[in-house]
Amino acid sequence: MGIDTAFITIPGHIFMAFALKLPPSEVQRTFQDPEDIIVFDDSAWVPVEVTKVNSSFLEAWKTGAIEWSKNAAKDSAKFYPLSDSWKVYEPVGYVGEDMDISFIPMVDVKPVYAKEMNRFIDRELYGRMSALEGRLKQSSRKYVILNKLGIVQAQFGRIDKARSYFNEALKIIKYSPSLLNLGNISYMEGDLSKALSYYGQVEKLKPDSTSMLVQLARIYNDMGDFTSSELYYKKLKSRNPELAAHYAYLDLSQPGSGRASKQSSGKEVMVWDE
Repeated sequence: MGIDTAFITIPGHIFMAFALKLPPSEVQRTFQDPEDIIVFDDSAWVPVEVTKVNSSFLEAWKTGAIEWSKNAAKDSAKFYPLSDSWKVYEPVGYVGEDMDISFIPMVDVKPVYAKEMNRFIDRELYGRMSALEGRLKQSSRKYVILNKLGIVQAQFGRIDKARSYFNEALKIIKYSPSLLNLGNISYMEGDLSKALSYYGQVEKLKPDSTSMLVQLARIYNDMGDFTSSELYYKKLKSRNPELAAHYAYLDLSQPGSGRASKQSSGKEVMVWDE
């Protein structure tokens, strides 16, 4: 399915982890309890105690995180990405009759998944939203807090609520971060021309914005305008090499990197501007 997985061993037990398409640098900003995420080999991993099949996913995750943390502190936890293990022990097939594996119907999976995902999002959002709403009442720059509220919602997929916060900020002032973030929403929704319009407004207001440079390089790459993509990527690389490194697939100057073969690495995430 294209999801990196790993085995975790602790004394007398083995469980699993799966990798997020999220740079480790974003973990602290994204999760309420970043210690529940394992950072290994420049990737962020979610540990899952697979014996908790009759419990909620959040409980299986938390249990796995505690088991890892407790044993890693004693240097008795080991982490084995399966992609590495397959280099030593190749996957084997079965000879004989075909195995009949029955999968749970998607119609049964979806409501359970949605319920658990909403529990996770509500948990992650509650503290942050409460804190920001408290600051909003006291702030003289309400557009800044409204923009932050929108980012929190957007990071957890609640796009309609995020859009409303960004638009509220823009009613107060033409705030470039909120314009860029609305551009991001249009980008995510596949409306590239509308996204370009928002990014163009940001470029006029704040031409040195590295978040804007990222998004323009990405969107022009998606549109097949590699000349423009390269132009904005070079500007980004000169101003913020560390951020540019997360979007290395956009770097057309690398030897052996043909334009037609340029693909997203899957590691990058949407850059929300504060």
